[in-house]
Amino acid sequence: MSRPLPTLLAVAAGGALGSVLRYAVGLVLAPWRPGGVPVATLLVNVTGSALLCFLLARQGRAPLPNPLYLALTAGILGGFTTYSAFTGELVAGLYAGRLGQAFTYLALSLVLGLAAGALGWRLGS
Repeated sequence: MSRPLPTLLAVAAGGALGSVLRYAVGLVLAPWRPGGVPVATLLVNVTGSALLCFLLARQGRAPLPNPLYLALTAGILGGFTTYSAFTGELVAGLYAGRLGQAFTYLALSLVLGLAAGALGWRLGS
């Protein structure tokens, strides 16, 4: 039988850590926006894609204990990656008429996220 409270606490602690890491990356990379692309969000989402796919693939062959697995995936990576920021930045670019920047960001996010996910899966399996 699972122990829900320790698992919830592990996910909460992981989420707090992931959120702080996400914020720190944003602070460090805030001034760097080549071509107007929000590099901080792109980096955390691509990195998070690679790490999540690595953990998913690894779980199939060398499972981690469930509380640790959930703390890493739902917790740390859930707090670290940010689909809402990605969407907000993309929509803001579209509404501001920066179509080239918005579509570049969209294409980079999709292509790099999928490539990072495939790499993570490959490394984890």
